[in-house]
Amino acid sequence: MKQLHLSRPSPALVISVLALFVALSGTVYAASKISGKTIKTGSIPGNRLKKHTLTAKQINLAKLGTVPSATNATNAVNATNSTSAASAASLNGLTRFRTTIAPGGSSAADANSVTLYTDGPLSLVGKCWSSGGEIVGDAYLRSSVPAYWTSYSNSGSGGPLNPGTDEPALEEEAEATPPEAELADPYDGTFAALTADKSAYFTGLASVGVNIGGSGGCTFAGFGLSS
Repeated sequence: MKQLHLSRPSPALVISVLALFVALSGTVYAASKISGKTIKTGSIPGNRLKKHTLTAKQINLAKLGTVPSATNATNAVNATNSTSAASAASLNGLTRFRTTIAPGGSSAADANSVTLYTDGPLSLVGKCWSSGGEIVGDAYLRSSVPAYWTSYSNSGSGGPLNPGTDEPALEEEAEATPPEAELADPYDGTFAALTADKSAYFTGLASVGVNIGGSGGCTFAGFGLSS
């Protein structure tokens, strides 16, 4: 029977195996010990990173610039705001009002009053008083300049408005005995005033009610529009 003879490895083979073992050990050690401190800044290119692995925890969002789509969105918002501002400017001269005042005095001459709208020398004034147990409310046109405005209302009245003289702006008053309430006919609530030279005008709609919602006073609501 033949005997098996094992040859002794050559020195070169032993050295090669040891070198491979040392190299593999260094790679494993380096992989286990690698950290942000051992990586040189700017040494890893973007194409070496795995896709979709970075999150907000790794990225300082405050240092990111505006992406093109966000810039477009910002421009769209600015355009919308500009359009809204232009639309608001087109309503220049229109003023809405709504207020309630308590009655005072016994007639329009000494009534409690409130300025509802003012344009230049002309004002629309609401008055509220108590007469014979009734609350009465009405709106009047007033001017601060002598003989400058000529007033018109639904009743067709008109004439120069002088300081200290109030002209009724509405055709009818609103009056009621509490706890009853009354709202003047809205079709009688239109009014207008025109300059003597007819170069400018003032017009609007005023609604007058008394004891609305149990207020015990006069409520004025509407709008004024100037040229």
